Amino acid sequence: MISLKDLNKEILSKWGETTDTLLFIIKNDMSIVDFSANFKIHSQKFTNIYELVTYTHRNKFTSQLNQCIKEKSVVSFSTNFSYDNTDVEDIPNTFDITMQFLQDDEIIIIAEVVCPLSHDSAKEYFSIINTYSAISRKLQKSEYVLDKKNVQLKDINKELEHLANYDCLTNMYNRRRIFEELDKEYSRFQRLETIFSIAMIDIDHFKNINDSYGHQGGDIVLQTLSENLKSMCREYDSIGRFGGEEFLLILPGTNLEDAKSLLNRMLEKIANTEIELHENKKINITFSAGVSQITPKDTTDTIVASADEQLYQAKETGRNRVC
Repeated sequence: MISLKDLNKEILSKWGETTDTLLFIIKNDMSIVDFSANFKIHSQKFTNIYELVTYTHRNKFTSQLNQCIKEKSVVSFSTNFSYDNTDVEDIPNTFDITMQFLQDDEIIIIAEVVCPLSHDSAKEYFSIINTYSAISRKLQKSEYVLDKKNVQLKDINKELEHLANYDCLTNMYNRRRIFEELDKEYSRFQRLETIFSIAMIDIDHFKNINDSYGHQGGDIVLQTLSENLKSMCREYDSIGRFGGEEFLLILPGTNLEDAKSLLNRMLEKIANTEIELHENKKINITFSAGVSQITPKDTTDTIVASADEQLYQAKETGRNRVC
């Protein structure tokens, strides 16, 4: 920055066009008293230095000027000047400003340009910036759309996964998934010799329910039974719809006696549950169950066959019981 020491009006006439630095003398009201030679081309447009300061910097300029007048000291700061206040595309230049209060109530200002870009160069620069910004906005929009699509895809995949594993009517495991759980439990038995039991459950006289109350009534019975069975299962038990009105229950770490005890409690709860069908009709249902405990000789097929055989015995001996 050029020093203000010993600066006076004589310098104004000698301050030629060999420098880009501007020199002004202004009054307290910001009117221009005198200026250096290289500002002559702009002198017809500006009678007040306030008009030269860009809109966004005027408050700052005024504040610094008031400080200079009040403290009668040298003030330095940066601001923007624009020579053409009628051209909305004019690119302002940034200047380092130094102000000093003179004895005759005038202020001398040195404005040293920081970034002397030509108008065309500046417009080209900002054109590149605008192009980059437009590309950036498009990219952000694309990323937003992609994120939204990814969320939708995750939701679809979650829904597909649910449909692949759960029965849509009862919201229990479907046949495929419950057999996967049985395979896992059997593998654990082979590795760790941890016992487990399974139960085959079948609603008694379900055909009569469908015949009497229609498939809508039958669906309500299936849903109510499912909710009650699930509510009595432990967190680590697995239950699924085996097919039609049959269900397969897997009870890890449970021997035959304890499994039958649990099924009898389930049977009692179901028998005492009044199921409300359409048109205010209410019915009670029962089920039959066959239980089997894993043995070293068993496979998943043989233990299911064993539980199915016990279920057949429960039905043959009067239904509404556990064998």
